Amino acid sequence: MSRSPFCVALLLAGAVYQGSSLSAEPPGDPPVDKSKPAPARLLKVPVMLVLPSGALPPRESLVEMKGSGDSAPCRGIDRQGHPGEDGVTEFQDVPPCKVVVAASVTGFDTKKVKVDLAGEKSIPIRIELP
Repeated sequence: MSRSPFCVALLLAGAVYQGSSLSAEPPGDPPVDKSKPAPARLLKVPVMLVLPSGALPPRESLVEMKGSGDSAPCRGIDRQGHPGEDGVTEFQDVPPCKVVVAASVTGFDTKKVKVDLAGEKSIPIRIELP
């Protein structure tokens, strides 16, 4: 039994279509390249200044955050801010690194604290001024 050229062409087209990349993998997320490190999560880090009287720190107080880690993102941390109306200074988009936070408040000695944000469980950071 012979087949017409049209039937043969139709059968070949079906075989090519079934083997095409359109049906090779079900749709979904693209494959993950495990050789590249996952992007680091960025943190929102509030710093609370606590004065002995319980008063809020003056708005002109200065809070500085500097990175102390070895990696480039950590070395690049160099931020400054002033307390808001609630006495909290908030730093956005901070990589999880070791940092030194310094608080300068009029009438008090500058106080520095070292914090490992990668393992820190007590955020916000509290700096108590004597």
